[in-house]
Amino acid sequence: MADVKALLKEAKKLLVEEKNEEAMELCEKAIEEGTKEYMVYCFAALANANQEYPGDASTHYFEAIKLDPSKPTAWQGLFKLYDTLGLPIDDRAIETAEKVMEFAENNEKREQAKQKRREYLWYLRKFSILKDDVGTKTDFLKQVATYMLERENKNETEKTLMLNCLKALDDELWKDQKLHLAFVCYQVGISKSYVDWEPEVLKFIKAHPQPNDWIRQKVEFLLHVSILTNGALSDELFTYYVETYNENKDDFPFSLFDAVANEEWEDATDVILEIPDASFSAYPMPPSIFSAIRVFYDDESYEKCLRLIAIALPQVNAEPTIKDALLGYKASSLYNMKSVESFRLGRQICPLPAKFELIDALLRLNLGEQVDEGTLEESENKQRLSIHRFLLSKEPEKAIPYIEKLKVSESFEDQVLLSDILFATEQDPLPYLVKIARERPRCSRAFYLIAACLKQKNSNKAKSCAEQAVKIRPTDEEYVKLLDDILIQNDSAASERIAVLGNLRTRPNWAHQRLYTLFLEIGKVDDAIHSLQHLIRVSPDDASYWMTLGQVYLQRGSLQAAANAYLEASKLRPEGEYQIPMLHVLLRLGQYTQIVEKCDEWRRKNEDSMKSEVSQIAIDIVHAQALFQIGKNAIGSEQIAHLNKIFTILDGVLEKRPPYATIYKLAAEVLTFCVDFNWEVLKEMKIPESFSIKSPADCLKLAASMSCIVLSLDRSSSAAWADMGIILTRRAQIEKTGELALKAIDFLKQAIRLAGDNEMRSMYWVKLAEATRIAEKPPNQQQHCLIRALELNRSNAEAWCSLAILFGKTGFHFSELSKRSFESAMKVDPECAVTWTGYAFLALSDSHVEGRDRAIVEDLRKTAVESFLQALTYKPAMVTVENLSDLLALSEYSIDPTSSRVDFERVLALQDRDGCTDASILRLALLTEQFGYFEDNTKLLDRLKSFPLAKYHRIRTQLLQSKCGEEQIPAELAPLAELAGSKTEELYDKMTTRLKYYQEIFAKLPTGENLASLCRLAEPPIHVPLIIAYLLFKKMEVPKQTETALHNMRPRHQLLDVWPTELDEEMSDELKYLEEDGEEPFRLKHRLAKELYNRLFELRQKWFAERPPVEKKTKNC
Repeated sequence: MADVKALLKEAKKLLVEEKNEEAMELCEKAIEEGTKEYMVYCFAALANANQEYPGDASTHYFEAIKLDPSKPTAWQGLFKLYDTLGLPIDDRAIETAEKVMEFAENNEKREQAKQKRREYLWYLRKFSILKDDVGTKTDFLKQVATYMLERENKNETEKTLMLNCLKALDDELWKDQKLHLAFVCYQVGISKSYVDWEPEVLKFIKAHPQPNDWIRQKVEFLLHVSILTNGALSDELFTYYVETYNENKDDFPFSLFDAVANEEWEDATDVILEIPDASFSAYPMPPSIFSAIRVFYDDESYEKCLRLIAIALPQVNAEPTIKDALLGYKASSLYNMKSVESFRLGRQICPLPAKFELIDALLRLNLGEQVDEGTLEESENKQRLSIHRFLLSKEPEKAIPYIEKLKVSESFEDQVLLSDILFATEQDPLPYLVKIARERPRCSRAFYLIAACLKQKNSNKAKSCAEQAVKIRPTDEEYVKLLDDILIQNDSAASERIAVLGNLRTRPNWAHQRLYTLFLEIGKVDDAIHSLQHLIRVSPDDASYWMTLGQVYLQRGSLQAAANAYLEASKLRPEGEYQIPMLHVLLRLGQYTQIVEKCDEWRRKNEDSMKSEVSQIAIDIVHAQALFQIGKNAIGSEQIAHLNKIFTILDGVLEKRPPYATIYKLAAEVLTFCVDFNWEVLKEMKIPESFSIKSPADCLKLAASMSCIVLSLDRSSSAAWADMGIILTRRAQIEKTGELALKAIDFLKQAIRLAGDNEMRSMYWVKLAEATRIAEKPPNQQQHCLIRALELNRSNAEAWCSLAILFGKTGFHFSELSKRSFESAMKVDPECAVTWTGYAFLALSDSHVEGRDRAIVEDLRKTAVESFLQALTYKPAMVTVENLSDLLALSEYSIDPTSSRVDFERVLALQDRDGCTDASILRLALLTEQFGYFEDNTKLLDRLKSFPLAKYHRIRTQLLQSKCGEEQIPAELAPLAELAGSKTEELYDKMTTRLKYYQEIFAKLPTGENLASLCRLAEPPIHVPLIIAYLLFKKMEVPKQTETALHNMRPRHQLLDVWPTELDEEMSDELKYLEEDGEEPFRLKHRLAKELYNRLFELRQKWFAERPPVEKKTKNC
């Protein structure tokens, strides 16, 4: 023990003398030798510490503490190591500080140790312990608070620590700008609404008025929100903003805030309008959108306001104050747009915040809901609701008791409401309105009411005010209607009125009614149609709209659409006045059958009722015109029946002596048409006795009289003069009177003078050329007329044809000119029968030239035959029949009726025409034989019993039908008689021997292989009836390949629709699709095959009825 004491004494002495190394060696040697003395370890630790060996020092202190933890020396030494020598902080440092606190001699030392403990806890991030004791040391508190404020995603312990530090700082917080800013940022981050952090921003700008970009953003946000919610700026915020950020007063948003602060709303609107629309659509939205919404609302730009609200609403769910304001302004905007649709949309937002309770009530009131004033909290709103109720129910006098209360109100909305009451009760609201307009130049209602007051007193001033109201609210129906009424009163131009009415987004009926008349006035037919269609959609039972729509369609040239519109009108109003326009359009469309049906239906419905004579006459005229057009294309008895109906109608109308040129013109046309009938047919017609028709020539005389009446009714009509000239030309031709032709020339010249266009004049020049020919004028005059016609219209086929005929008559040297003229006529009108007849004569004429090669002559005759057939296809004429029949009789060329498109029924009708001689009948009979019309051939020949050749041709026809009786057969007909008496087998052998390619085709029928190519290449073309006859003769079943090959032949023969079988559904057949579309595909027909066709059809139907059910197939017959 004495040695330990001596050791400690020596060590202490060395430490005092700062001989730390020697002291360290002394103590450590003793420790190595096994000394376990508390103070030895302490002195060893102190010696190491003095030499700045904190690691070794701490080791010795730890050993000392193990020996006796209740003594303070080691703990204090260790504490000093942590504090001054930079011993790494760990959990032992916290324990050391706590022990030092226990051994502290006074509060000061205890507090120092306590503070060190806090710092060690902070260093080791032991926030859960530190949060309960943060101390009062300002620097430490700032350090912790700053770190925590800047730390993201804090947990609850960290938040508590931060708040305790901030609380401990107290006033020191507001003195440190950086720390204070961090605190405000934190408050903004944790707040659910700007309402929560706005006070913190106010405290900050009071404590630190220096510029700061982040604070500026928040202040601008608050100012924008203030404009939205209050319509004004926060004085405190605006003052700070002006004093701190006034370097660019003309820039946004300073200019906006300045305008709002000074209540210069027009300037505020201008500032907002300078902001690009795209910037509002950015995400996140700029806070300026709130100011824009309020500015646009006060500017009455409700559509823009709604667009911005739609952008803002989804982004303000966490801001109930802002959201309530946006919903309120949305509903208010919809209410002020004043349409049923906008009311409904606004009603969907309800219930609204208390601030907008009046708007909520007004929306429901305008939709017809029951609204009780008791549901409103503010008494002023109850009063306003009552006034609106009285105005809406057209009982403004009930609102008079509220006038005095409104007069003392400072709200400009109340002043406008007061003006509405005064105006509605016929009192003078102008003093109030002028004041409102001066103070609120964007109040459209004020300008509207001023305009309404001045409408009768000062229309120019009223117009100016109404224009201002419409400028502010261009889509307000009430304002637009007032302005348009004033424009009507001032006789303003249609274009000016259209510009006003065109602003309406959804146009009401009255706007469409005005617009379509204006559009018609300036020639905008399509726009007029659009307006009328809207009116019809709204009022489909209003016949007047349908009638007007029909007129407009007619003006545009849409005849079918016009007819449909008139048809709808006629269904709604069966009176004649509503039928006539429809019938006239159908007449122009060529729908003659429908006209006849409509006229007959109208007569049946109005037979016993009183009807307008004018309407009756007009309908009769159209009826007769339609019948005439149908009759011209009909044949035989059907044609006569139509003409008889026309004469019945004409008789009934003409006896009334109507002052309408149309009926007399029609009578003249019908009588002129009847001239071509022979007297036997004409006298069978039901021509009125008052017409005094005794011969075909009388028809022309009466027609001339009718044309004179037309001229007396309308002497300025070129068509009337031309009709008279044409009738006189025809009379001159029939009566062989040159004097009539000269009169016709005078009439046609006058028609040319009066004609309104070149096409009409060209047509009249052709008629003048014909009259000149009949008058036996020199050919050069006729040529002059035709050349003049072509100068006016090179597409005049009749002029080309007449010129070709003229050249052809002049002589051989003009043959080439004649041919070129005919070809020009064909290019212009390939369906002109006269052209084809003339071309045929020209070919015949060329074939008679001496020295022609026989092959060329045959080609020319073939061309003539084909041209005559083309002429018969388009318009049969007896001169064509006669020459074609002669040509066929004198040549080896024959007609293939299966490939001809001639409607021979029309050709047969020529026998009833005037001037048809026995020679003409014989030629017609010969032509009927070529086309297989044997029954008609026999009838025609029976009319010629006294004619020498009639018997010969009758026997020939009987032989062709294999019906020859016991009459003696002429020698020339012996070969034909031999064929007629042959058996089927003999005829088959003769045919296959003479026509080898038929033998090849028959051989391919059982398999169908290469059948299609054989049929396609056969020359001359195959005859389908022969193939069908062969199949029946052989009773042959054919495969599908054969059926397909036969059905695919084009043009298809009608027999193939029923034989050999119907087409399978999967088989391609374009003719089927044509028929499904309502078209009539061309099929070859043969008169001789008619009985075979009918018989085959019957057999097929019987077969279908007897056979077992099979899968459905497409039927082509």
